[in-house]
Amino acid sequence: MQGPELVIHQSKECLDNMGEWCREHHAASGLTTRVLQSTTTEKDAEEQVINFVKDHVGSQSPLLAGNSVYVDFMFLKKYMPCLAGIFPHVLVDVSSITALCIRWFPKGKKI
Repeated sequence: MQGPELVIHQSKECLDNMGEWCREHHAASGLTTRVLQSTTTEKDAEEQVINFVKDHVGSQSPLLAGNSVYVDFMFLKKYMPCLAGIFPHVLVDVSSITALCIRWFPKGKKI
């Protein structure tokens, strides 16, 4: 399944505040130019993602999952609160699941 690919507009001043690594790599990839040229606002992107999630999850409560996903959730709460609001308080942190599996099933242990 392919989700929306969104480039959210940011001001030149905002981009100028990026660290050196980000400035160099995002300029080289063309992302900086795409961000400056974009007309998509954070609110527009938030609405598109909400609609995408609702279209694909239906009436079920969607889960937010990923590696160290709490940081992603905090980002959503700050910049896209309506999107953050559609997720329950349960976050599926894949890095936690990986850590548990390594401890529960170490290499060489017979089950």
